[in-house]
Amino acid sequence: MYLLNLFLPAPDEDIEDAFERECCLGSNESPRSQEDELFDTHTITKQLRAIEPNLSCDTLPDHVELTDPRGVQISLFSSTSAAITVPYLQYPEEVKSTSKYLREYLAIFETYRFYVQDPQTERIVPAGILIETIVQDLSTTSAYVANQLSAALGQGYGNPLDAMLSTNTMTDSFLPGICPLEFDLKPTRRSSGIQDRLYSYFSSRPNYQLILNRARYDNPDTDVSFEFDLPPIPRTSNQSPTKVVFRIDLGRPDPFAYEANIELLAFTESLSYWCADSPHTCNEPYTDKRFFDVWHRENSYAVRRFLFDGGDIGSYTCVSSALFERVWTWNQALGDMRKDHANDYLFPKLRVWRSTHLLVEGDFNCQIALPVDEVWIAIPADPHNVCVVEAGLFEATPCALHPADTAGHRIINLCESRKSQAIADSPRYPASTFPSQLVTLDNLIQQNLVDKAIQANKQSSRTCLKPPRNWE
Repeated sequence: MYLLNLFLPAPDEDIEDAFERECCLGSNESPRSQEDELFDTHTITKQLRAIEPNLSCDTLPDHVELTDPRGVQISLFSSTSAAITVPYLQYPEEVKSTSKYLREYLAIFETYRFYVQDPQTERIVPAGILIETIVQDLSTTSAYVANQLSAALGQGYGNPLDAMLSTNTMTDSFLPGICPLEFDLKPTRRSSGIQDRLYSYFSSRPNYQLILNRARYDNPDTDVSFEFDLPPIPRTSNQSPTKVVFRIDLGRPDPFAYEANIELLAFTESLSYWCADSPHTCNEPYTDKRFFDVWHRENSYAVRRFLFDGGDIGSYTCVSSALFERVWTWNQALGDMRKDHANDYLFPKLRVWRSTHLLVEGDFNCQIALPVDEVWIAIPADPHNVCVVEAGLFEATPCALHPADTAGHRIINLCESRKSQAIADSPRYPASTFPSQLVTLDNLIQQNLVDKAIQANKQSSRTCLKPPRNWE
């Protein structure tokens, strides 16, 4: 999105000082007196609606949000501070229409002698001067978005906003150079105390850790992770007090999306949040179908982009999606199964071994529960070696422990006598190198995504995926 912070200096106030006060420091104190105020938010709202009668208006406790049909949002924080946000556009006709209205919106602010910081030069200039720069940037962005979403992928995306693309500042993404998927969530209605409820919700929900204004999800059983950016407390003048940004790494296996969807559904239903088409327009409920459509498109493109740019796929382990889904299905249900059968069995975490096998590890001396599928058990044979035993060598009792795994389960009794015999008949591996044979999520990527990316890249030219220089 394209963000402009506008501010109005007081008479005889230095412009740079006013910019720091209004846009950087987020101060609510203004050196101008009440008699100096040239207008209030009600006045400028009427003037903006005279240009675009279909402006929607959302009056929040400390500011007014106006949104036009093209997704342009105007936030009025006070009579001396405002912000204009322009979404990414796909088609030239969208740029033409949006630019026409932007000119008229900015003309109103220029009438009151508002200033704005040029995003490119960082110079402070009158609001109206910047319009041609904005139009040029929108045109460049439009050409790239259309090329990236349509030509590069070889398929129609419809409205590009539905792809929920946005820039971000994360540098530790799973695929180097590939930004995570982000999209905005906003409340369906105004409500006091929403910030407190947001922080209370995430602090009480399992697997979340609150670090400043970020709720980080890390599930130790499934190794799935993603995060929510919450409105900071206290906020600055150009920050929404209610918007939440969801972020998840691309290039990850599909179960990342499965687990994220569970959390997104719970969050949006508990706090009445909807999904935003643009960063500031809230117009339809969150649905798992929409999320999965976006995930599959963007995840597929991310792997293709990574390979297209010469990314080293050799540093990752390719695993079939079916295998990893079996691992995730079991591990995701561990919490419930342990709670329901805490005094009956041990429920070990399932791992991928050598890219093709399912495995659990530990020095078990009890009854353990396992999926019905073929599973191997890594048992310490001595201080220097690990023995890998096929679970089928042990006597098993079929049972149904949790509906999440429709294949069912089995209980294996690992008593010492049975273990000793199995260890004697099974191969051994050095304990020092055995962990390297276990696939971790830090280097796992779905084989089908790689295969599709290689095939798609063979059918397109490099120019289809290369963004313009000023797009980063």
